Amino acid sequence: MYVVSPYGLTSHTEQDCDKAERLVHNIAGVAGSFGAISLMNISRDIEHFLQNSEGDIKTLQMIFSQELSNFISAMHQLHNEQVA
Repeated sequence: MYVVSPYGLTSHTEQDCDKAERLVHNIAGVAGSFGAISLMNISRDIEHFLQNSEGDIKTLQMIFSQELSNFISAMHQLHNEQVA
């Protein structure tokens, strides 16, 4: 679910704003649990954007996508180190 979430965020319509808000809220929580502070912060920024419609969502989405990619890469690396 989280791997495709940058695309899911771009496809949410106005009616799905609550779903998008819950998604980034959940991602912020998971990221915080793993110490991924940058991903947590950008997720919170997007959540606030969705609540207030203030700022530039495209820039936030680009940063979110990069931070999510970094997080997933780190999780893969950690997993590979644990398996080896």
